[in-house]
Amino acid sequence: MAAILSLLVILIVSILITRVATIALIHTGLSHQTAKFQSRSAFTGVGFATNESERIVNHPLRRRVLLIPRIAALFAGVLLLWFVASSTWWIDESPA
Repeated sequence: MAAILSLLVILIVSILITRVATIALIHTGLSHQTAKFQSRSAFTGVGFATNESERIVNHPLRRRVLLIPRIAALFAGVLLLWFVASSTWWIDESPA
């Protein structure tokens, strides 16, 4: 059960991170589809070989926005690791 819960938390956090980045990129003037693709590309670390992505990386504000998914993913990962390390749900407390 804990594995399923962990997976769901990771998926929810991933979706939230990419949505925030998508909205921020839309506010810099990108279309919705382009912003969605670029935020997912930045989050996963793939897809940065196109001319479109070069234009985004060369724009200073958009480059800062694309750092959001990486920083947020790192923060979420650290929080998840901290939660797992500090929880006692996996310790069997029954007498031997």
